[in-house]
Amino acid sequence: MDVAILGPSHPWRGGIAHHTASLYRALQREGHRPQVFNFAQLYPELFFPGKTQRDESESAFAVPAPQIYRPLDPLSWARVGKQLVETRPDRLVLQWWHPFFAPGYTAVSAAAKLAGAEVVMLCHNVEPHEQTPLDRALLQIAYALPDRFVVQSEAERDKLAARIGERRPITVAAHPRYEAFSELDADQTPAEAKRSYGVSAEHLILFFGLVRPYKGLDLLIDAAAKLDPALDWEVLIAGEIYGSEDDYRRQIAARGLEERVHLQNRYVANEEVPRLFRAADVCVLPYRHATGSGVANVALACGTPVVMSRLPTLEQAFSDAPVEWFEPGDVEDLRRAIEQALEQDPSNESTESGSGWKELVDALLFSP
Repeated sequence: MDVAILGPSHPWRGGIAHHTASLYRALQREGHRPQVFNFAQLYPELFFPGKTQRDESESAFAVPAPQIYRPLDPLSWARVGKQLVETRPDRLVLQWWHPFFAPGYTAVSAAAKLAGAEVVMLCHNVEPHEQTPLDRALLQIAYALPDRFVVQSEAERDKLAARIGERRPITVAAHPRYEAFSELDADQTPAEAKRSYGVSAEHLILFFGLVRPYKGLDLLIDAAAKLDPALDWEVLIAGEIYGSEDDYRRQIAARGLEERVHLQNRYVANEEVPRLFRAADVCVLPYRHATGSGVANVALACGTPVVMSRLPTLEQAFSDAPVEWFEPGDVEDLRRAIEQALEQDPSNESTESGSGWKELVDALLFSP
């Protein structure tokens, strides 16, 4: 089957770009012919809160993906549409995660339908994490044309059905594990990996990924202040902060944790990820709300146990995984979950997922 994908890929950084590359490879493994329409621009620099949008990793997750699409350039929408009409793919898969992209995605979807393609929207987020007054109108535009939708949990399915009704199919397919990270060589023992980060404690607690308010880093810092020191632990925060680094440093100092909590405000390159998770005894994800978790899939692919908020979307997606759950926003329960996870024997082996890339490909191409 000929499958067009509209979404960011290398040289753009982040989870959606990694997902696009992994999906491309999964489609090839299943005998399909994928084509990626990559972004020539992602977000306008004026609105981007981070340091750079480009992936500077030496180990790039790159696939053939010409940079052609610009979210604010109707001429680029027309160029993508023209190529769709010329190539006439069987499916157009839309990598969807934010209302900002609604106008361009809708224009491309219209062209794909004129070319005879079925349009399938793969929803990483049915609604954005941080909402604005324009989102309702933009989401109404975005959800108007796709023929089918794929979401990552039953909770997300219910949320989408409340917006679009039951007339068009909505399929649930869990976010697969990111095997690409586990395939990179982490040529160190856990103890050596810990020392490479200046960690001398027996146990390392990891917070990984972009730091945004909904991810609950402040909850982890508060919980760390309550952890039993006899467990011999340190915390490593490795991720670029979208917001004020000073606020977190003040919180760490106020809790008297400067010697135990290490804050590295930076984007972690792909090739470093296996070493980072090799060093960690547990990855803590104290989300206030979430639609899924790419970080949890990275951790589990690398064999690192996870402590995570008991949110419906996450419980459904990770029901078969080695996760220690805690009640969202409950610092005392988070402390308990971390201590319980640290007292268990680590496996350091990749865990299998109940739904992988083949299942996602089948959901995108063949589900009714």
